[in-house]
Amino acid sequence: MITRKRSYTFFPLVLSVILLTLLFTTNVLASASSNRIMGDDRYKTAVAISQTGWPNGAANAILTTGENFPDALSAAPLAHKYNAPILLTEADVLNADTATELQRLKVKKVYLIGGLGAISENIEKQLAKLSISTTRIAGQDRYDTSVQIAKALGTSKGAFVTTGLDFPDAISVAPLAAAQGMPILLVPPEGLPSSTQSYLTSSKIPQIYVLNGNNELSDNVINQLPQAEIITGDDLYERNVNLIQYFADNLNFDVIYVATGNDFPDALAASALAQKSQAPLILLPAAGIPAPLSSLLRSKLVHTINIIGGYAAISAQTESSLQSLPAQISSVDPITDSVADKTKYQLPKTATATLTDSSKVQVPVTWSLSSVNTGQSGANNSLIYNNSNSTNTTYVYSGTIPNYAGSVTLTLTVNPAVGTVKFDTINAVAVQGFSYVFPSTVSGLRSDNTLQQYPVSWNVSATNTSLSTIGNYTFQGTVAGISQKVNLTLNVVANSPVNISDGNLAAAVRYQLTGLTYGNALYLSDVLKITTLVANGKYISDLSGIENFKNLTDLELGYNSLTTSGIASLKKLTNLKALILNNNLISNFTSLSSLTHLNSLYLTGNTTTDYSPLKGIYKNLNYRDFSI
Repeated sequence: MITRKRSYTFFPLVLSVILLTLLFTTNVLASASSNRIMGDDRYKTAVAISQTGWPNGAANAILTTGENFPDALSAAPLAHKYNAPILLTEADVLNADTATELQRLKVKKVYLIGGLGAISENIEKQLAKLSISTTRIAGQDRYDTSVQIAKALGTSKGAFVTTGLDFPDAISVAPLAAAQGMPILLVPPEGLPSSTQSYLTSSKIPQIYVLNGNNELSDNVINQLPQAEIITGDDLYERNVNLIQYFADNLNFDVIYVATGNDFPDALAASALAQKSQAPLILLPAAGIPAPLSSLLRSKLVHTINIIGGYAAISAQTESSLQSLPAQISSVDPITDSVADKTKYQLPKTATATLTDSSKVQVPVTWSLSSVNTGQSGANNSLIYNNSNSTNTTYVYSGTIPNYAGSVTLTLTVNPAVGTVKFDTINAVAVQGFSYVFPSTVSGLRSDNTLQQYPVSWNVSATNTSLSTIGNYTFQGTVAGISQKVNLTLNVVANSPVNISDGNLAAAVRYQLTGLTYGNALYLSDVLKITTLVANGKYISDLSGIENFKNLTDLELGYNSLTTSGIASLKKLTNLKALILNNNLISNFTSLSSLTHLNSLYLTGNTTTDYSPLKGIYKNLNYRDFSI
């Protein structure tokens, strides 16, 4: 549970078969693999973690006591700052395995966490004999020590607060705090120490995250923490899961770390390793897997589970159960893209996979080649087919995904180089509170004066957006392989009724929207959905009201009874690209002269053959049935 402060709680048959096989084969990812990082004791386990995370050495190391948790708990964020492993020692004598690891790492400096009672002066002398300098970070008690570490780190990104009377909450926070560069402030349950109060007063902390259970920290403590975000849970394991879920967007679940929640050393040392890849650290009880953790893992794609410690800490049975929990890949979406001939193309780094829980995630892809030859020779392409209706060439590439038995395909269309392409600004209207669907293609005028449709992607999180505030919004679209951008201006307006004078036109509109020629009143939210309207031979004589169809681009009104006055409303449909008005009763076409975006216009069969009023837009018409 998470609460805020004060609010608790045309292809040949064979090729077609090949493509269908490539694109729609479903393969399931095997269970997550597991790996143990362990030693004969807590000190050797910390060494094993160091060897895993820093195989080529480290200039710095963090040294904490392996005998008691209070001073050690706040150490993890220092591991991020100094790219250092966390090693353990006894209080009076430098642990022999730790000393050997410091020499393997070729450490130059060790940060000692805690006072002389936690790490004695004798250990400093032993480190000096190894030509290792030391810096001690300590306070009068565990709370003050956490403040001193916070001062060394800084709090520009925020801070975490946990109880200092027990270790699990601080251990849960440790890798997250380290990866985010935030300190961990330990506090007692009933009131803030003076050193903590003073530090909070003097520091500008943008956000504080508090891990708190039922009674770990009192309201008195919480109310003294400005900008506090409270993360709760009924026990330490639920709080651990809730914390991970809260920061899930900042975590990489490809690898996870698991340690016992019954003692601190394994998890503390692991936090330094987990933070290197922004991986979560999961705490487990002696037996069984808590239900919240099972639920979390079933929604995540996990490749490797690193278990910290021996079988006494995390049993073989628990390890096996953990491997079966993470979500699996049930399918991978094929990728379709296009590029201009002889231009540089970067292969996609990820693909969209559907997991067994029906959620979709981005997964890394390794392609069968490192670069694409877009010169249309096909020398480095595995499968090629040509479209007989165009000069485009399409290539199909195959890629692999880690631990996934199937493949992912990239269908890449190489368009002939045409020089520059001009895209007109798109002007659209949406109704306040309703969704607007962005166009998936855009018409572009090429340098050879021909028009072509191009797939376009927009600088929005989805192609369907809902805007709640009236006003004008500007979006930019990108066409692959073309440097020119597509601009779209979206005018969000209030909803209102639309009065269409001609009953036959109204019937045609309703039929297109609902399949019925009758119905309730039409509103802007209805007619703005229409981009193409086909109403040939419907006895329509008046287009009054059609000016509200602001998103209309294609309009067919041939073989009707439209007169000059009847088409006056068309002059406001400036987004029109194709217009059919042949075989009507129109004697003057002047009202069409403002439709500068038209590229198709059919007018023959009217009461005049004087097309001179359209001289200004005639040059834009690629398709027409008249001459000027």
